[in-house]
This record gives sequence, structure tokens and C-alpha cells, in this order.
Amino acid sequence: MMRKLKKNIAISESGFIFDSHSGESYKVNAIGRKILYALQIEKPYEELEAEIILEYDVSKEMFERYYEDFMSTLNGNMFFEE
Repeated sequence: MMRKLKKNIAISESGFIFDSHSGESYKVNAIGRKILYALQIEKPYEELEAEIILEYDVSKEMFERYYEDFMSTLNGNMFFEE
């Protein structure tokens, strides 16, 4: 299940992420940016997974591992609504 990003999170085309409440910024790669955009628009996980697998020629297992690691990092940075 996809979680919902807080509304104060801004994502640039170049991969910079800005949290307007904390003032902190982060940098993500292209896949991280796609995941964050998907979270913002509440795209179903299955659609995101299929898109990434096709576009980046990665296995389902590789995507799942990357996704879980990335989400764990985001959870630590408090990016999600309660």
C-alpha cells in the first residue's frame, strides 16, 4: 500500500526534495523522484512497479527491495501524513 506524502513536501524535476516545515532538503535519483511523484498523486503501487520495471529494466525483486529501502529512509525523515 502506498502512503501519502505530507503536503509541505516539494519535489523538483532535478530530484531535490524540500520540507517546508523543517527547512531540510534532500536529493534523490530518478527512481526515487518517480516514487515520490507517485506518492504525491496517490498512484497505485502496482502501476508504479510496472512503470519502473519497464522503464529501468529491473526485476520485480530488485524494485521491491529498492522500494522498501527507500520507504524506510522516508519514514525516518517523517515525510508521511499520519
